[in-house]
Amino acid sequence: MFQRLLKDESAKITYMMSTWFAPHFAWNPDFLEATHLFIPDVESKAQLCHWANCWDSVDTVKRLLTITIEHGIRFYLALTPDSVRQFHPIVVDNLDQRLAAFICKDLLLCYCPGSNGCMGQWLFPPADIFSRHFELWTGEWNAALDHIYSKLSNNIARGKAKLQTGEKWKCWVRNNERGQHHPTYPPSNADSQSVMEGLSMAGLKATWHKEPLDDITLPERQTD
Repeated sequence: MFQRLLKDESAKITYMMSTWFAPHFAWNPDFLEATHLFIPDVESKAQLCHWANCWDSVDTVKRLLTITIEHGIRFYLALTPDSVRQFHPIVVDNLDQRLAAFICKDLLLCYCPGSNGCMGQWLFPPADIFSRHFELWTGEWNAALDHIYSKLSNNIARGKAKLQTGEKWKCWVRNNERGQHHPTYPPSNADSQSVMEGLSMAGLKATWHKEPLDDITLPERQTD
């Protein structure tokens, strides 16, 4: 009964089906065994718990993280200093780290810098649009976003795509926030809090934040 009620309640906060599948990658089992899970906000925690407790197909942490990536839900994997040495990371100096952080999201979105006072342009909508009341963004990738980004990709494939300024992309977004793929329910922080309260009443952990992945077992079990 708990699972059925949680599934009904948490359906408000997460899209029920994956719109794409993360292709051509495999988790490093040694890395997963050594890493800790960091969850940045209650919305992400509630969404992860939804998938972990409401779907029989999600029976391992590896599967849960894969779904989390497919849905665009935020999380981080962290290593202790001793574990970092185990994986021999590429040494990157502080300057290169800052430059990479500054230009990575723009490179992925095909950003073209402006010159002579002209504004820069993007081939895809700039990332900050998602944090400025973009109604199609519900905290995860969904059918509406999949639909309009498929249109963009098709235009690129046909050679019809155009670079646009941030202001023009805002107009484009407003024109695409309607239609049959528009999310029917905008989730709120209160919805996520409601899910978390239900988990607490069932005797489950309040959070997996900073939890070693190796200590997380699915489905979750009631604590003593």
